[in-house]
Amino acid sequence: MTRHIFTLLAMVLLLTHVAARAEATSFVVMADINGRYGSIGYHPRVSLAVQRIIELNPDFVILAGDMVAGQQNPPLKPERLHAMWQAFEVTVAAPLRGAGIDLIPTAGNHDASAYPEFTTDREAYASYWSALKPPGRVLPGSDYPWHFATAQGETLIVSLYASVPERLPVEQEAFLRKILTEHAEQYKSVLIVSHLPVFPISQGRERDVLDADSLEPLLASFGVDWFISGHHHAFYAGQAQTGPIHLASAALGGNRRKWVGSESLSAFGFARVDDHGMISFYTAPEFEPGAPSGIPEKIGVLRLRTDKLSERRNFPTGQLLPGR
Repeated sequence: MTRHIFTLLAMVLLLTHVAARAEATSFVVMADINGRYGSIGYHPRVSLAVQRIIELNPDFVILAGDMVAGQQNPPLKPERLHAMWQAFEVTVAAPLRGAGIDLIPTAGNHDASAYPEFTTDREAYASYWSALKPPGRVLPGSDYPWHFATAQGETLIVSLYASVPERLPVEQEAFLRKILTEHAEQYKSVLIVSHLPVFPISQGRERDVLDADSLEPLLASFGVDWFISGHHHAFYAGQAQTGPIHLASAALGGNRRKWVGSESLSAFGFARVDDHGMISFYTAPEFEPGAPSGIPEKIGVLRLRTDKLSERRNFPTGQLLPGR
């Protein structure tokens, strides 16, 4: 009898462990993979990054904007844009989908600029993503592939269409507030994705941000865990006194940039967040985890979350912020 009880307990513990693993979520963030204006192909490191991501086998990949090289003047013809998105399909999307990894897109300025003259860019973006099965379970009220909310296991992801610096459009702010009000408490982790960040990360892009005064208090009030962005071409994982961790993606295609207040350039690469919330940065071209040298401990109101970085070599060794 005792033996059967121990066997039953062992099975329960095993099933509990399997269930916990099924709920755990890991994800990769990549952004700004495009080449020069109007280019169709990609730098070889993009394909290398995709291969490495497949090896890491995350639950999903967040594409934080600028997947193709649009926003060229004069605007590109539909045929050219179609060829660019087909190159993205072959180089990035199809290999990741084939490995069973969901892609969560966020429109960037080179994908679907909101400025009036780039109608064809926006049409090409919508045509490509609307033809694909949306990722995860898209929640009601979403306008996929523009602004939408999707559930990935125990994680809620809200993707925003923010390709120009300004206050988040009224309809999107209302959508974000509604989603957070109705759904945030149901999930273990909440991620917001926008091409533009809330706070400046790199030099030369200080004004290419969303309005922090309106957005940051909203994120903090609902306990948002992560705000993920691209566009600034510099990796950073910082937090203000309250609110989410702001995870800014490095570039994989275009030029690298210097951090605000630093003379160092961020490396090319992508970031991975594991199922414990620890961040690893994978540096091109080998794509092994390791920190980009010269990263500042503080950028404006953001302080580097060194306690969340799995690889601390080359990172500043200041006082750690308390974990979330």
